[in-house]
Amino acid sequence: LDPYPFLYFNPATRFGGASGSSVEGSVNVSVFATGGAPIEHAFVMLSTRPDTRYQGLTNIAGQVTLSGPEVLGSQTVTAAAAGYSTASVTSVDAENVTIFLSQTNPRPGSGSGDPPPFGIIKGEVTTPGKLSDPNSQTTYDMAIVSTTSPSPYGGNPTPGEGSVVIGQGSYNIISRIGDLSVVALCGVYDESTQSFEPQFMAVERYMVVSDQTTYEVDLDCDIPLDQELRVKLINPIYNPEGPNNNVVQVFWDFGFEGYFASPVIGEGLSSLITVPRLPALTGLLADISFTVQGGSYTGRFSPYTQTSMEDVTDTAQILSLPPLLDVPEPVSPLPGGIITNREIRWEAQGPYFPDMTVLILRNADGIPVWTITVPGSQTSVRVPEFPDFSGLPIEQRPNPYTSEQLFLTITSVRIPQFSYDAFTYEDFGSARWEAFSVSRWALSFP
Repeated sequence: LDPYPFLYFNPATRFGGASGSSVEGSVNVSVFATGGAPIEHAFVMLSTRPDTRYQGLTNIAGQVTLSGPEVLGSQTVTAAAAGYSTASVTSVDAENVTIFLSQTNPRPGSGSGDPPPFGIIKGEVTTPGKLSDPNSQTTYDMAIVSTTSPSPYGGNPTPGEGSVVIGQGSYNIISRIGDLSVVALCGVYDESTQSFEPQFMAVERYMVVSDQTTYEVDLDCDIPLDQELRVKLINPIYNPEGPNNNVVQVFWDFGFEGYFASPVIGEGLSSLITVPRLPALTGLLADISFTVQGGSYTGRFSPYTQTSMEDVTDTAQILSLPPLLDVPEPVSPLPGGIITNREIRWEAQGPYFPDMTVLILRNADGIPVWTITVPGSQTSVRVPEFPDFSGLPIEQRPNPYTSEQLFLTITSVRIPQFSYDAFTYEDFGSARWEAFSVSRWALSFP
C-alpha cells in the first residue's frame, strides 16, 4: 500500500489573481490581506445570489474550497471580511483564485519619524552666453537643476530653492540616494507670461548618491534642446465635457539612473502632436531612449485615455502610438445616483477594446471599500447580494455595504499577451499597460 495516499498543494499564488485549469467541479479561493497575511473567517461565495449553496468561510490559512456538480466554467467569486474591503472577480474560468483585501480602518504607521535618506549636490551652472533678449525688461536667463527620478511618475524629494539659478551661478539641491543623473535646464524666463523656455541642458551621468553626503558637480549647459518629435495619436477622444485636449509627454529614460521628464509637452486638438525642446541622442546621451505617453485628457482630471511606447530613439519619423481606448461613460447609475437592481452599467465605444476593467469604490477618505474585476468585453456588473451575517460573531461579520456616498473609478486596460483567466494583481499596475482609460463618478447603494 502507498504510505502517502494524499497529495497536498497550495492553490494560492504569490501575486494573486487566477491560475490553474478551467473550473470542473470546484474553485479553490485564497483570501489575503494586502501585504500577504491570510485572512481567517473571510466570507467567500460563488454567484451573486444570497441563497447560493456555494459559500463558506476561510480557514486559518485564509483558504476555502467551494465544490459541487454545478460549479462548471466561468464563475463570479466574491470575498468579504470584517474590517476589510470587499472584492469580486467576475466571469473567471480558473480553478484557483487568490484575492487581496485591504483594511478599511488602517492604523496609522508606527515609524520612527526619521527623515528619508537624502544627499546634497551643489556646484556651478554655466551657459554658452546670454540667452535672453538684452533689451527686454521682462525676460532673463534662468537654470533649473534636478536629478532623474526612479520612475516617470516621480519619486524625488523637493530639491529646494537652490535648484533655481538666475543667470549663471551656484546651485544647491536636495537629492534622492542611489544611481542617478544630474540635469540642468538652461533657458529664458518670461515674467509677463510666467513661462520658462529651455534652450540648452547639462548632464552629469552615472552618479551614486549616499545618505547625508555632499557632492560637488559643475554643470555646463552645452547640449542644445533643438530636436522635436512628431507623435500620431490613433483614436483620440473629444467631448466638450471631456476629454477635450490631446497631450503628449516625453520622458528621457536613462536606464538604471532613472527618468527625466522632458521640460515641454505637446498639446492641441489635432491627432498629430509635436513635442519640442528635445536633445539629440548623441554624445553623453547616446545610450538613452525616450518613453512617450500620449492621450486625450480633461485638464488634470478624468475622464481621460492614455497610451505609451518605450525605447523610442528615432525622432526623424512620425511616431504612431498604440491605439487609445474609449473612456467609460456612466449609464446607470448616473453621477450622484443610486445603484438600482444591484447593477452598475457603463458604455464604451470601439473600435479598440480593453482586456480587463477594474472598478474600485472608495469612501470619502479615499479608502477602497469594494474592488470588482471584469473582462474587458463586459460593460456591466451585478453587485452580489449577501446572506444574513447575524449568525456570525460580531467581530467576524463583514460589512460590505455602506449608506455613505461612494466614489467609483472605472479603469479599462489593454495588456499585451494578457489572459483574463490567468490575471495577477501585477496586472493592476500601470507598468504592464499598453493603453488605459479612466472615468470617475459618485454613486450610492440603496
